[in-house]
Amino acid sequence: MTGYFRSFRQIFTERVFSSRTYVVAVLQGFMLHLYMRPVAAFSRDMGYAAAPWAFPFILSNIFYLLIAK
Repeated sequence: MTGYFRSFRQIFTERVFSSRTYVVAVLQGFMLHLYMRPVAAFSRDMGYAAAPWAFPFILSNIFYLLIAK
């Protein structure tokens, strides 16, 4: 049983802390910034605060999803 947890931990750390994971996280952060910039500008111009409810709509965008694949 301890061998299972040891191998699980090794596989988990190899997958999560790889350079590919960091690159995808940076790309998604950049795309999120690009998609949210017009929303933030519009909310600032209108004088209303932007709610975090726009995030699920961004995740349903096909171009944003292509980065994660």
